[in-house]
Amino acid sequence: MDDIHVHKRGPKQQKSATDKSVSLDNESKERERYGKLSEDVSRVLRNIVLTLLVLVILSQFALRSDGIRQHLSNAEKLEGMPFQKAGRALH
Repeated sequence: MDDIHVHKRGPKQQKSATDKSVSLDNESKERERYGKLSEDVSRVLRNIVLTLLVLVILSQFALRSDGIRQHLSNAEKLEGMPFQKAGRALH
C-alpha cells in the first residue's frame, strides 16, 4: 500500500465522466454547425461566381450585336467623330 498514492483535486479541477461527455457533445455539435455554415457559405459564393460568369458571357454576346451595342455603349456612338464634335455630342 505504500506505493499507491491517491491525489484529490479541488472542486474546480474535478470533472465527472458526465461533464466530460457533455463537453465532447458540445464540441461535436459546434463542429457540426461550423461545417454546415461553411458549406452554406461555399454554396452561396459558388452560385454568385457562376451567375457573374454567365452574365459576363451573355453581355459579351450582346455587345457583338450592332443594335444592342449602340444602346449599351457611348463609345460606339462617338466612333469616328473628331474630339471636338464628340464633346458636344455628349451634352
